[in-house]
Amino acid sequence: MDNTMEKLIDQRQKAQEIKESSNMAEFFAKVTNLTQTMEKCLPPPCSITSGELQLLQGSEVQPNIVGALQHEKINRVVKPKMVISKKHVTEETVVQFLTAGPGNSLWYSCNIDEIVLKRVKNFQIISKINLMVYGMVCIPGYGLLISTYGETLKIIPENSDEVLDSRFSIDPLEPKCLHMTKDNKLAIGAISKGPLYPASGQRVVILMDMEGNKLSTFEYNQKGKRLLTHPWGIASTTNGNIFILDRINRQCVGRLVVLKRDDGSVIDMYNGREKQVFIPRGIVATQADNIIISDCDDPEVSLHILDNSGNLLTYYDTRDIGIELPFSLTVSSIGLFYIGGTIITNSGKRAELFEISFDEM
Repeated sequence: MDNTMEKLIDQRQKAQEIKESSNMAEFFAKVTNLTQTMEKCLPPPCSITSGELQLLQGSEVQPNIVGALQHEKINRVVKPKMVISKKHVTEETVVQFLTAGPGNSLWYSCNIDEIVLKRVKNFQIISKINLMVYGMVCIPGYGLLISTYGETLKIIPENSDEVLDSRFSIDPLEPKCLHMTKDNKLAIGAISKGPLYPASGQRVVILMDMEGNKLSTFEYNQKGKRLLTHPWGIASTTNGNIFILDRINRQCVGRLVVLKRDDGSVIDMYNGREKQVFIPRGIVATQADNIIISDCDDPEVSLHILDNSGNLLTYYDTRDIGIELPFSLTVSSIGLFYIGGTIITNSGKRAELFEISFDEM
């Protein structure tokens, strides 16, 4: 291993020298040669034995391979480090939905005590709007998109508090959660009008372009069965996978559905820790292309961290750094990680909003 490292360090120095080349033909020739040389430096790949990968047979929703991954076994050693860098005490009992905006600003909402949407900058409140929010996402240069009553998403333009109709409509469905992919496609969780539970009518995730045109609708699995009950949150990764938090009953019990974006096939499903009821609250993709899910009802862990295929990497308990009940999550365009909290009912406390220094290791 030491000999391999020495060879790779030597090749890295050569790469630095190549970077200074101004002759493009010479540059690409040297890059090709360097790539071949570095491949020879690497040790042979290791294989995974049957004892290292456990499969559960007979899963209701079959992934593209046989069986479903047993997530209780953590796939590789990941030891994230989190430190609270800033904290803001809100006037609400829960930071229910949270999204990062431009210039160190955040939008958060609460539908429980006072129905309110607030914008903060540097943890100071700069605007307040009384509006029911089911989902929201900030689009740079466009404004804050909001799902609320009605089939058409609302928009609050940048540097404004005016609530307007947007170009995004999913009539006759009702929009719920919102998410913007890294290639500027809008994902909308939506349901038919009527009671949330039990599921009836359509329960879908719709993908749109920025002109409001529908590109894809995810509704059924490979067997033609309903994929979703109540889409609560959406995230995506750079490999084209879509992660949907799906609530399945009034008690907020949920699961994570992982889809391949190009064909809507189910890659995997995640149901939380073994023998523990999974009540996911928030979901976000990190700059390292991992997925974090908040779970403030689990007595032992509060964050589930998965890779970009939905495989469990590790758990994290935010109680270790003083965050008792994490609820909503967001990551800013420059990689700042934020957690919106909630409180124990009738505790007399107020929910807190945290900026986290986060090293994914």
